[in-house]
Amino acid sequence: MRLLKISNIVNLLIISLLPSISLAQSSSPSLTIRTISGLSSATIYANGNMQAKLLVSYKNIPQDYTVEKLSIREAYTNNPLPSSWENSSIDNGYDSDISGYRSAEKNKTVQNSTSQIFYLSTRNSDNNITLCAELVASNANGNRETLTTCNGDVNSGLVYLNVVPEINYGIEDLDQVTSREWYENDSYAIAQERFTLKNNREIRGVGGCDTKHENNGKRYLISSTNGPEHPYSGNRKYGAAYLFEPVRGVVSTSFPYFGITVNLITFREEFVEKETETLKFNTTNSITFAWLNGQDNLHTYINPLINIEIHCPLVTFVDNYGNNGIINISRHSNPNDKWGKVYYRFH
Repeated sequence: MRLLKISNIVNLLIISLLPSISLAQSSSPSLTIRTISGLSSATIYANGNMQAKLLVSYKNIPQDYTVEKLSIREAYTNNPLPSSWENSSIDNGYDSDISGYRSAEKNKTVQNSTSQIFYLSTRNSDNNITLCAELVASNANGNRETLTTCNGDVNSGLVYLNVVPEINYGIEDLDQVTSREWYENDSYAIAQERFTLKNNREIRGVGGCDTKHENNGKRYLISSTNGPEHPYSGNRKYGAAYLFEPVRGVVSTSFPYFGITVNLITFREEFVEKETETLKFNTTNSITFAWLNGQDNLHTYINPLINIEIHCPLVTFVDNYGNNGIINISRHSNPNDKWGKVYYRFH
């Protein structure tokens, strides 16, 4: 196989491969590589999630030649992509450049029959690299030719990737907004805790907890408890915490609890499952929690699992560039608090 400069391949492809087409009627074969936003460079995080999205395109390959392979290589050396880089054909959905070109990416060129998109990621922060493209084509006569931009003398033939260390977020990187109200004659309270990143980036995903309890597709139970008895009144403290799925906008939901109601036929009190008030929760680009308090003396048992206690101590999240973060959750109660409050602390 011969490695040919774009500038030197014209005669080969036009004269050797296309003897029936005159030079005046033909256009030169071309091969280009650019970011999905049409740029010659991009900056990504070394978190293994964020992908540099590169578009390799070609034109004017003779009709009797079939493109066998498009590949990305290391510029000037023509070596294959180093093993510290992962090359995928699948877009994982994270933004592809932290240099401020997200608006350009929204208008990106889509892949077609004469182009291919490559998705590159790495976990090595010392992995800056200049990349080039290579095309291999062959015809029915067994001729096999290579078109390359790796010598660096072709317009739109190189892309530079700048790799910076990943970010690991903690509670100190988040803004917190809290609200709390009592409902049904102060028999239960619902608090909203909403966390957003201080750098105005998006929250793309949350996890770390079992999702099987009280999951209605919008939120799921991550903690529930029956607190200790008050030393004088004997009342217990009940609490529950829910985590919302992110990137769902403003959602409306209620929460199950158990309470006493009067049967209108027998006029007797019965222990039944109820639903709280329906409230709106903003999950846009955020980690959103609801935590509930119930009061034993008002027969409000806000723990939907009754006598079963669960607690997820750690919630994970990821931003729009694939950087990860954690929120620790602890719960506490005051034994002298007769109003049945179980508090959740985020740290």
